[in-house]
Amino acid sequence: MKLYYAPAACSLAPHIVAREAGLDLALEKVDLVAKKTASGRDYLSINPKGAVPALELDTGDVLTENAIVLQYLADKAPQSGLMVANGMARWHFLELVNFIATELHKGFGPLWHHPSAGVYRSDLTSWTASLGISPISRVRHSLSPTPMRMRS
Repeated sequence: MKLYYAPAACSLAPHIVAREAGLDLALEKVDLVAKKTASGRDYLSINPKGAVPALELDTGDVLTENAIVLQYLADKAPQSGLMVANGMARWHFLELVNFIATELHKGFGPLWHHPSAGVYRSDLTSWTASLGISPISRVRHSLSPTPMRMRS
């Protein structure tokens, strides 16, 4: 398997999961501006969305989207305990991973992208207040022994 990544991007998460699971993983750096890999390939031919991570499987199939790549890697090494095997606990775990990927994650990207970063910080404060509980608190509670239900 090969993980296409960019430094300081969310593609670090599947790299960590693969290492924790003891999975063999080749790494290839992607220039997200030029859309080229370190070996010179057109990254859009690998992932037409142009984002990282992308996980190229030994079959040639490519998985994208962080939540999916994380689940796939964890399922490849069930002995690692990185993924709950079955039952409602698995679904609550996947609920948390998808909340992080779709809600919590989107609040961080603009903090590193000028010029909108300053404006976005105030929007982020409004957004988190509108949730009724901070996104970080949701994650913290979800990781506790008796997780709270995620509110929509």
